[in-house]
Amino acid sequence: MKKWLHILLPHWETDTVVLQTVGDELHIVCSYHDVDPGEVFDGMCELKIFTWLNCACPFGGPINVRSFEPKVNA
Repeated sequence: MKKWLHILLPHWETDTVVLQTVGDELHIVCSYHDVDPGEVFDGMCELKIFTWLNCACPFGGPINVRSFEPKVNA
């Protein structure tokens, strides 16, 4: 039930994404959640995302752009 409400109700989320340098620009590669230990990227930031009916649209610019913090095997 909770999962269906999460899909059906429009809401805002903040997601941490990883960034890769292409030329002089940083481009979004994927969510930090999808990064495997050992992978390295050029940076990371938070994005405010509007989600509704399981579709997500970024809103506004990147927040807190910083160096990449690699994941470590526990």
